Amino acid sequence: MVESEVKKRSGPSGELESTVRMHGVFDTPIEAFEDALRAVEEQDDYLPRLEESEIICSAGNPLEYVRLRQKLSFRFLSFGRDYEYVLHYFFDDQIPGTFVVWWQLATALDDQILETDGTWYFEEVVVGGRKYTYMTYATRTLFREESLGLRTAIKQFGEHDLHNAMAALNEEARRRHR
Repeated sequence: MVESEVKKRSGPSGELESTVRMHGVFDTPIEAFEDALRAVEEQDDYLPRLEESEIICSAGNPLEYVRLRQKLSFRFLSFGRDYEYVLHYFFDDQIPGTFVVWWQLATALDDQILETDGTWYFEEVVVGGRKYTYMTYATRTLFREESLGLRTAIKQFGEHDLHNAMAALNEEARRRHR
């Protein structure tokens, strides 16, 4: 299931806001998703559009917090944008059978994004006596300006990109769990 909204905003707090949420059920163990996401510095190897992922500092063993610089790259026909920022990235496995990663913008390095936050949420579920992992991926981004092609690119590819990110994470988690 997908929930998606792109809306024009007026005023000094940004011009375009994109909110997307997608969820599904996977037969990959929750621990495999956790292993893949805690290897933050390797996310640019498998997540689509993520060009760079660099840990600035971290805390905890296993990881509980990471300050992370990321660079995203988006290209379609004549539209192209790179976004670079620093995130506060948090890991929470305190509730048995769940794993949560959430992030929020620390610093925009390119002056294009005013706010961004999101979450990966995982929960063990049993269907027909068999264990599965329920996954939700949600993200919200507020852009400073609605540049030419941005709204169209988000509407055309936002949901597709989330689907691809979930599929890529599932594939990486399965690879790690073999």
